[in-house]
Amino acid sequence: MKIIFVVLFALLIIAVAGLFLWYLLLPMPPSNEKKIFIAITIVGTVLFESLFIASAFIPRKIDKLIVQGIGSIELNINTISPNYTDEVLDADKVKSLIADTKQIRYYMNENPNANFIVKAIGLGAYMGFAEDFCDHIEDNFIEFQKSEIPFTLHNIFDFIHKKSAVPVLKTTKIIETVVLIVAGLFYSLILIAFFANQKGLFTPTNKSVTFGE
Repeated sequence: MKIIFVVLFALLIIAVAGLFLWYLLLPMPPSNEKKIFIAITIVGTVLFESLFIASAFIPRKIDKLIVQGIGSIELNINTISPNYTDEVLDADKVKSLIADTKQIRYYMNENPNANFIVKAIGLGAYMGFAEDFCDHIEDNFIEFQKSEIPFTLHNIFDFIHKKSAVPVLKTTKIIETVVLIVAGLFYSLILIAFFANQKGLFTPTNKSVTFGE
């Protein structure tokens, strides 16, 4: 989701909560119900606002994680064979080198700055395209030649990186949409509960018990 829409929806969540508090909850006479309604509204708003904003940063965090992982792999390769990642290779050699994805998988899984969702989405997307690249190595080799892009490890890593960005963005949009839908249901339930309380549906009909005749 574009930044402008992220900002607008984030403000919308706050605005809806503000309207609920200002026009419905704060005018209520002092009562335990009023305190409960206000507390639930504030806690829910903070929760959904945090989840929505956090989900908007998922693509950036994944991109940074993958870039760092690729950099770490290239550094290790070039330490053993200087400038090897910039050497033009044949399809079979590249396939044997990128088929083993344990290095980047290990780097992403062990990175303390990435949470579970970032690792799961980012690792799944990158690994999926890395495996697909190996399965269609000959076709990709021809495509690189047509585009006049040197068939080097660096360019291949960059190619897979850019390809994996697409499913990451799609998954992020789904997460953001789910958060907004659940937030809408949350405020709808508060509204229903508010009017039910106004009608006295939450108030016991018998406030006292009479013993005897």
